[in-house]
Amino acid sequence: MATFNFPTLIFKKEDIYDLLHGKKKIKGFNRLGIQFYRRKGDDFTLVAQILDKRRKKIEDSHLIFIEAHPDAIKMKNIPIDDELIFLQHEMSKSELKQKSDDGSKDIILTPMPITINPAAVTYDQLNPCPPNQPGS
Repeated sequence: MATFNFPTLIFKKEDIYDLLHGKKKIKGFNRLGIQFYRRKGDDFTLVAQILDKRRKKIEDSHLIFIEAHPDAIKMKNIPIDDELIFLQHEMSKSELKQKSDDGSKDIILTPMPITINPAAVTYDQLNPCPPNQPGS
């Protein structure tokens, strides 16, 4: 059995505000594609890519690293019996606006294990990413 570390994360209001109202408007920004990224050893965090309405990465857009929350429990050790499934997540632009109060509040992401044979880990407030539509 392996143990993986998933911190409580903070999507900072400054990063959100910059995405929503920054000086450089990101043409076509419709949603964020959020994926797991392995830091060191067994420590994981999330990264967000800026996507258009067809769920394609917007050219020349930057990758956003969602950092560990400094005041929360540093890591949540999650023992996994089987292979760990890394779910794809997404957040629409309107959900980002709503959850951050239009870029004025941080979004806290708390890890929580889920069971889908084998076990997986997800974060609250994120939606599992549906498969892309054929031909889009």
